[in-house]
Amino acid sequence: MGTAVIGAGRRGCVTSVPTAGPPHLSTLVVLVSPDPSRADTIAAHELTHGLQDQHFDLTTFLRGTKDAPLNADEQIARRFVTEGAAMFTAIVHGVFVKTGEKELTGTQVRLIKRELAKFDVMDARAMAVAITRQMATAKVADAEIQRSLDAMPSIPLAILEPLLAPYMKGASLVVAAYEDGGWGAVDRLYTTPPRSTAEALHPREFHTHDRRFAPMEPPRALELPAFDEQEVDLLETDVLGELMWGVYFGRWKHTGAVHPEAGWNGDRFAVWREEDGNTVVLLATAWDTTGDAEEFFAAYRSTLDARYPDRTPRQGEQVRDRVWMRIAGNRVLIVDGLTTNVLDELERAPAP
Repeated sequence: MGTAVIGAGRRGCVTSVPTAGPPHLSTLVVLVSPDPSRADTIAAHELTHGLQDQHFDLTTFLRGTKDAPLNADEQIARRFVTEGAAMFTAIVHGVFVKTGEKELTGTQVRLIKRELAKFDVMDARAMAVAITRQMATAKVADAEIQRSLDAMPSIPLAILEPLLAPYMKGASLVVAAYEDGGWGAVDRLYTTPPRSTAEALHPREFHTHDRRFAPMEPPRALELPAFDEQEVDLLETDVLGELMWGVYFGRWKHTGAVHPEAGWNGDRFAVWREEDGNTVVLLATAWDTTGDAEEFFAAYRSTLDARYPDRTPRQGEQVRDRVWMRIAGNRVLIVDGLTTNVLDELERAPAP
C-alpha cells in the first residue's frame, strides 16, 4: 500500500492518506502555497511518511497483522516512531535551509534536543496552547485552520494526548536515537520499535547503547480473572499504557507522586454491561516494583474522592461504594461498577 501526500487548505497544508496502489504511484499535491518555505517543511514531514511506507510498510507497522494485532498502547508507541521521525526530518530540513549545511553538527543536535525537551514536560493541552501561539506568531494559518487550532485546548485530554504526543514527544525519541547512532539508529526504530508508550516516553532508558541504563523490561501481558459470562455483554478490552494512565492522573486530583504512572509495567482492562444495564470496568495492572504498585494504589484510591465526592467509604478492600481494589506484590486489581456477583467472583479469584 502506498502513501499519497495530498494538499488541503488555502495555505498549502498537506497530509498523508493510504492509497490502494504501490508506493511508486504515490503523489504529492500542494495547493496554493503563498509561503514556499513552510510548504517545503510540511512536505518534508509528509514525504517522510511516504518513505516510511516504502521501506517499512506502515499498515503492518502501525496495526500489526491479523494473527498478531497490536494493542492500543503498542499502536500509540509506534506512532511515536512514525510521527516523531517525520517531525525530526522536518526540523532537520529547516536547519539545512537556514544554514546551507548538509550534515547536522553535534551542536545543532543538542539544540534541537533542548527545544524538544520543552514539550516533554507538557501535557497535550499545554502543547496545544504552545502550538496555537506559535502558529499565530508565524501568521501562517488561514481562518479555517486557525479555528481548528483554537478548538484544540477544549478537546478532552483522552483524545488530545494520544493525538499530539507522538509528534512532539516522539521527536524526542527519534532525536535520542539519532544522537545514539545517526540515521542507522533511527531506521532501527522501525525494526525494533518501542513495545509500549512507557518505552517511547523514556528515550534514554529505551536506547540501550547508553550503558548507564539497563534495557527496559518488556511490559507484562496480563490475563483478567475469568468470570461467569452469563448475562454479560463485553463492550471493550485493551491496554491503557503509561501514556493514558498519565492522562487519568492529569485529569483527577490525587495525593502522593506527581506521576504515579511512571512505574507502569503492563495492564489490561475490560468493560462489560450486565443484563440490568450496569456497566463494570475491570482493570488489572502490573508495576516495576512493589513500591511502584503501592504508589499507584494510593494515588488511584485518592482520585476517588474527586470522582465520587458523595460516595461513602467502606471497610476493607472495597474502598468506595461500587469501587473495589486489591494490591498483591507489584500487581493492582481494580473494579469500578461493583455488584455483589462481581465481588463474590473477585474474592475467589487469584491476583492478576
